Amino acid sequence: MTAFDEDEIKRRVPVWSALSGLFVGKELQGYDYAYLAESLRDSGYSIPQLETILNEEVTPVFHFNLGLLALPEHEGWADESVKDLILEKLHARPTLAEAVLPKKWLLKMRLGYSADIVRDRWNIVKSMAVLNESETTQRKPVWKALSVLFAGKILQDQDYEGVARVLRDSGYKIPQLETILNEEVEPLFLVNLCMSGFPVMEVSPDDAAKNLFLEKLYAKPTLIERLSPTKRLLKQRLNHAEEIVRDRWRVVKDMLLK
Repeated sequence: MTAFDEDEIKRRVPVWSALSGLFVGKELQGYDYAYLAESLRDSGYSIPQLETILNEEVTPVFHFNLGLLALPEHEGWADESVKDLILEKLHARPTLAEAVLPKKWLLKMRLGYSADIVRDRWNIVKSMAVLNESETTQRKPVWKALSVLFAGKILQDQDYEGVARVLRDSGYKIPQLETILNEEVEPLFLVNLCMSGFPVMEVSPDDAAKNLFLEKLYAKPTLIERLSPTKRLLKQRLNHAEEIVRDRWRVVKDMLLK
């Protein structure tokens, strides 16, 4: 049992509510991520504290909404409902699994196949939550430039040169750019290179087609997805796409190092 006084509960409710948004059944839009990030930024909690709240207080209550057999809630839950559900769980007697299993194993068991969905959503929100307005302004051209690496067309020299020019002018170092690529841009756009349909040739963060990618990424699983281990299935799907992006990034990085 975890006990919070009234002031702490009042402070936590908007955080609980925001983090519960990671478990809704619909695909999240840019404004959804922006709202969640703003709520978390205003809370005053650090990122490690927010991750603890997500894993230990929110996930045990809302993970079911992304379960294989769930009829998911798409629009989220009212703040008062979130508060009541979480407090009820916090005050409940722990289950046998909760009493015996390490927290890391328990979290993995709860999330199941939806772990990748929640992780990708959280990475996006986390990145936005730690950015202030000036940092967001600095990042926007970087996001747009890096999204070019996920375009469905064959990139030409002028494409690479344009990406390298923007990144060079951004002021970020290469390790920082690689983190932005891996944690902020790739979760949104990698799927463009492994779709069975027609990939978007010109990709940008404000492209309306982004919603189509997210719709597929967060859709209910197919029979193959249910039967195959998540890591193996993800690896099969993304290996080729990741190779393309890594090769393209190497070209850009070589230009930055010259």
